[in-house]
Amino acid sequence: AMLHGKLQAGVFDMMIGLLHGEEPCLVTAALMDTPFRVVARHGHPILRQSRVGLAQLEEYSWVVTSPGSCRRAAVDRLFEGRHFPHTPIVTCSVPLTRQLMMQSNCLTLMTTFELQHQSEFLAPVAFDEVPSAPPLGVLLRAVGLPTALHNRFLSAVRAQVAKSPSNEALRYAS
Repeated sequence: AMLHGKLQAGVFDMMIGLLHGEEPCLVTAALMDTPFRVVARHGHPILRQSRVGLAQLEEYSWVVTSPGSCRRAAVDRLFEGRHFPHTPIVTCSVPLTRQLMMQSNCLTLMTTFELQHQSEFLAPVAFDEVPSAPPLGVLLRAVGLPTALHNRFLSAVRAQVAKSPSNEALRYAS
C-alpha cells in the first residue's frame, strides 16, 4: 500500500509485483501467472502420498503470512469452513519460511516462481485445489505514461519473461 501511494504520487514511474485487480489511478499489465502450491521440505512424510486431501493438510502446522496478504487470503479460502491448522509462525519472508520448514514438518503456500528458486530445499505437495494467486505484472501511473522509454523497458521485460527457463513453473499471461 505504501509503494502504491508513492507510485500514484509520482515518486517513481512503475513497479513490478503481484497485481491485485484494478487500482485507482494506476494501469496494470500482467506478465505471468505464478500459481500457489502447497509446499513441504524434502523428506517430509506428506510427500510420500500420491494424492493429498484437505484432511491431511489440516494435520500439519503451517507457516503463514500476515492477514491481508494475498497468500494469507488463499490459505484462509483453502480452509474456509474447516478446521484451520495450527500456525505457530507468521512471516512474509521467503528465506525465513524456508529455514523454518527445513527444521520442521510445517507446510506453507508458495508461488511456483518462488518454489522454482527454493526447489533444492522444498517440493510441491500432491494437492491441486489451491486458490489462485494474482498474476505478476507491471503497475504504471495512469497519467502521462507510458512514454517511449517506458514502452522499450516493458518490451525488454516481456522478452526476458518469454525466454525465461520456466520448467513449467510459470504460465505466461495473455
